[in-house]
This record gives sequence, structure tokens and C-alpha cells, in this order.
Amino acid sequence: MIAFNYDHAFLPNIYRISFVLLLLQFLIETSIGIASPLNGNKGNDPAQKESFNWLQWRGPGRNGISLEKGLIESFPKDGPERVWRREIGTSGYSGIVVKDEYLYTMYSEGDYEYVICLDALTGAQVWVFVNDNIFLNQHGRGPRSTPIFDDDKLFFLGAKGNFYALNAYEKKVHWHVNLQDYFRGNIPRWGYTASPIIVDDLLLVEAQTLSGNLIAAFNKNDGALEWTTKTGASNYSNADFEHIRDYPGYSSPIFVNLQKQEQIVFFSGTRLQAVTPKGKLLWSHLWLTRNNANVATPISLPDNKIFISSGYNKGAALIEIQKSDNEFQASEAWRSNAMECAFSSPIYIDNYIYGFDTATLKCIDPATGEQMWKKFGLGQGSLIYADGKLIVLSEFGDLLFIKPTPQKYLEISKAKLTRRGKCWTPPALANGKLYLRNQFEIHCLELRKNSTSQLIGHSD
Repeated sequence: MIAFNYDHAFLPNIYRISFVLLLLQFLIETSIGIASPLNGNKGNDPAQKESFNWLQWRGPGRNGISLEKGLIESFPKDGPERVWRREIGTSGYSGIVVKDEYLYTMYSEGDYEYVICLDALTGAQVWVFVNDNIFLNQHGRGPRSTPIFDDDKLFFLGAKGNFYALNAYEKKVHWHVNLQDYFRGNIPRWGYTASPIIVDDLLLVEAQTLSGNLIAAFNKNDGALEWTTKTGASNYSNADFEHIRDYPGYSSPIFVNLQKQEQIVFFSGTRLQAVTPKGKLLWSHLWLTRNNANVATPISLPDNKIFISSGYNKGAALIEIQKSDNEFQASEAWRSNAMECAFSSPIYIDNYIYGFDTATLKCIDPATGEQMWKKFGLGQGSLIYADGKLIVLSEFGDLLFIKPTPQKYLEISKAKLTRRGKCWTPPALANGKLYLRNQFEIHCLELRKNSTSQLIGHSD
């Protein structure tokens, strides 16, 4: 672990930027009459539905798996019932977070990047917050990271490194750090993309510095920097790492227990690695990909194994974590090109992995890497799992229920949701409702049995 004592003489630039954004925030709200912020009264008992909220990237376990039951078995003739639909900006790929009756996500429109809070039951806007000016990139504009909700606060990371903690109901700023200025580094090629993770009172992210990548842990309550761990060649005696500098990846970290040790696993630009909640680097496995494009979230599997996959003809591997004499070691059980996840994160359910090999949906056996089946025609889609079904959103706006079985591709239902934009953001499921988005709009569908709402084919 390497601690950094930064000279903050350069920080006035942050304050100038913050003043401009706050002024823009005031002008927006006074000119268009945005609804007044709600107070902390969240209505229904939070404890009653806590396990059915979707508070972070990929849901409760950051693995794309929902615990909900009692969902419809298949779509009605005219498709699943729509509760509401609304426009949302012109770009952005941020995921959706739901806490009881509040929904949060990020988007961009015009010259700016925003965080928005909606009424999850109606789609009505509660508040909007200006995060930064827009991130421009030839492969897609706007924010990529997904917010995380904890202890009545919303934490979010913009594409240019603006890192905020807001009161989730009143949008009051608790603290703010700009990673680019704070660590004196550049913005990653495709922007800050990874979704932060909370472990106890720590909020962990990767950040780029002038000398490479580091993992930073901020106190979630006041934004104080608790520790940093530099990742890269200087940390390793293995000759394979000697001249390989590390960079931030585009994948979101996960919290796991491997070999009876709690650890946070990061899939950075050049390697898979893990640190303890106190910042000690435990192990690392080199994984070089063109443009450092490690994007899909790793999956924790039984028996101290982790599945990783990358696009650009890199493929997938099963990494086994072993421990001997209090030292951790990572090694490949197998490597295969059967599943190359360009950016969509796969699902592990009932001993098999389901995910997008770029634009082909596949099932593979994680024990061997063998392909079980494949399905063309869905583009670079995304998926989650709930109540015995894979819920798949195609790149082209098709929503599908698929039975997770290794024997063959078995489609239960299919409906056209939208014909607009790229549907690259994975679904979110909370309290019986499915939330879907592309660059331009958000849809809320009712998936609980015995419910009546507007059909998705109807206009608002």
C-alpha cells in the first residue's frame, strides 16, 4: 500500500468549476420550475422491501441476480404491462438504481452531464443535479458509471472524474472530489466508467495518476481519503509484470470472500487483482487487452474461483485463487475464446454462465470453458436473472424471457420495447417493476402477477 500526500495548491480550479456548475444548477431550476426536493420521508417501511431494491450496479450482490419471486411466467399477447415511459436526455449509458419509490440514474443533454431522481412509480421528476460538462468520445457520449445508494446518500462518479455524495432526497452536497485534479492524472480513454463499491464506511474507486493506476478508498461520510494502493510493476517481483504499467479499467469491482479472506476484486486495465478492506494488495493476475478494455464485471464462482472475460479477441478465463503460508496466488484453470464479453457482464446461475460473446448470446460451462449453445440476432445486449428466468434486453430494444438451461436456447417470450437508440444499459428490477433505458428514454414495466397497467404499445 502506498500513501500519497498531495499538495492541494492546484485545487482552486475545482472550486471555479463547482461555482459554474452550481450557478447553472440554480438557473435550470428557477427557469423551468423543477419540483421541490422531497424530504427524508420515504413512505413505505424500507426494511420490508430492502432485499427487493436495486441499490447499485448489477443489483444486491453486484452479480445481476434478483431475489424477487412471484413474477409473471411469460408475456401477455400484447407484451408486458407498461407503468410509464419518459424521455431522458440524448446520451449516456449509466445504469438505474432504485430505492423504494425513488429512481436514480445519470444522463447527458446539450453540453452537460446530469444526475436525476425520478418517482419510481410514476416517472415524475423529483430533482436533477448538474454533475459536469459533457464527456465527448467517438464511441459514445455521456456518463457510463452507475450510482450507488447507501444510508440515504447517493454516490456517483461522472465520466470526467467528478465524484459526489448527495443527500438522496434533497440533493444536498455532502462532499465532492474531482479524481482528475485530486490525483493529477488524465481521464481514461473512455472516461471514468467503473461503478463505485461500498465496503463498510469506505467508498472504493480506481483513479488514474501520472504514474499509472491506483485504488482509492474514501470515507463515505465526509469524503476523506483513507488510503490508496498503487497498482503496477513496482508491486510485483514476478518478471512478467516488470515493465507493465497499470491503468484504470472500465470494469466495476466486486466484494468477495476467497480463502476465508474478505477482499475487493478489481479488473483494471492490465490485470485482475484484489485488495483487503484496509488496502493491502493480496494477489494479481496479468490480463492484457487492446486499449486496456477490460469492461465486463468479474463473477465470483464457488471454490475460490473468478470468471473474467474481455473483447477484442481476448476471450475468457477461470482464475483460481490459492493460499499457502499466508500468501495468495492466482492462476488460470483454463482460457477460452468461447465468450468474449466486450462490455456486457455475464450471469452465473445453476452452475452455468450466460452472457454476450460480443453480439452473440451464449451459455458456457465454467468448469471447462466449453460452449453449450449460442443465439444470434440480439446484438450487444445485456441480461439479469430473476425468478427462474433470464431477462434479456437486446441492443435493438427487444425484451426477452429465456429459460436458463445448458441443453439449448429456450425462449419463453419476446416483445419489442423500443426502436430508438442503442440499448446497452442492463435492466434493473425492483419491487416487481423492471426498469430499462437507452440513450433517450426510460421504461418501467410491471412484472408482478395479477397486476394491471398500460400496455407497452400505448403512448404516454
